[in-house]
Amino acid sequence: MLNRVNEKAPITVALLTGGSSDGYQVGLVSGLLDSGVEIECVGGDGLSVHPIFTRKGVKFFNLRGSTDSNASFSQKAWRIIRYYVRLMAYSSRTRCRLFHIQWENRFVFLDRTLLIMYYKILGKRLVLTAHNVNGEAREGRDSGLNRFSLRVMYTLADHIIVHTNGMRTELFQRFGIEPAKVSVIPHGAYDTTGCSGLSQNEARRTLSVGLDRKVILFFGAIDRYKGLDILVESFLDLLKQDPSYMLVIAGMPKHGERYLSESMQSLHGHRQGSDFLLRPEFVPDGERELYFAAADCLVLPYRDVSQSGVLFLSYSFGLPVIATDVGSFREDVIDGKTGFLAPASREGLAAGIRRYFGSNLYAQLPAKREVIRRWSQWKFDWHKIGSDTKRVYCRVAAS
Repeated sequence: MLNRVNEKAPITVALLTGGSSDGYQVGLVSGLLDSGVEIECVGGDGLSVHPIFTRKGVKFFNLRGSTDSNASFSQKAWRIIRYYVRLMAYSSRTRCRLFHIQWENRFVFLDRTLLIMYYKILGKRLVLTAHNVNGEAREGRDSGLNRFSLRVMYTLADHIIVHTNGMRTELFQRFGIEPAKVSVIPHGAYDTTGCSGLSQNEARRTLSVGLDRKVILFFGAIDRYKGLDILVESFLDLLKQDPSYMLVIAGMPKHGERYLSESMQSLHGHRQGSDFLLRPEFVPDGERELYFAAADCLVLPYRDVSQSGVLFLSYSFGLPVIATDVGSFREDVIDGKTGFLAPASREGLAAGIRRYFGSNLYAQLPAKREVIRRWSQWKFDWHKIGSDTKRVYCRVAAS
């Protein structure tokens, strides 16, 4: 067990984001600053533009630079090499002893083994957030080498943060990590205070979606484990009974377009813009409000998952969620209050969606959205998350 320490003592942490520019990093920094933590944040262009990184108590190191996917192969290779050189140089120079690893970099096996050993040789104390305990297994790409590299990383880390009790159990059962080395700190709510307050009708006009449609949203990176194919088949069953349903899909295919094409085959014969809307591209932060405002619900038809950031994004916009009963969704979806759970099957998901559209949650959606938004800001409050994370830092630094 970690020793009890003075948690009011000042502490500085190096936050290694791996170049990730999602709202989680911004929320965590906000919570840590509120808790009195001083931060050296290592990131890229995507984070550098956010005003929170100019606040007192934050030093931002833009070591990653651009992550433009349209760059040439040689440009991408040079960027990666330059980033690793900069990261190793920063690690050797900084006086910060405590490193918090948020995401891996481009070469995950290198990061999990040699790079984390390098940090340990430098005398760094390592806190690791495992947003996914074994993402490759979830995506059907697991291997012995992958499990070996994960075991090395989890063993060398001084403390691990996960978002659910199920993830903590998985670390113990699959990798032998003692529960005392793991803290459960929930995923925070995304900050939507800068959004315009776009109404549903305005959002639907912008997307050319009928005002009288029952709009189902699938949002985020598209991969097999997320079950888009299950949702498409369920949607077609719903459409046969009620032609007012409409499916909106917004997100970038993660491993090429093959899975997306296979999932959409059943929709051949249905005209895009009439029964469904497909936007197979990355949706920047400034455009997310448009999709969540236009929708009546978000559907997460996942086959397997530890936890999902998209769920918390939906709650931040006050949008109810229909999710398959896998992973931690049972902990985060309150039946009839914030959404509904459904079996991970074509028939089960269709029944769950019908149940939602026949519920008071849907009938009173405008009022319920505000209730969900306020509840999520309280339940997944970044101030509390920052305080809990600082408590981990203090104990690791003193151990």
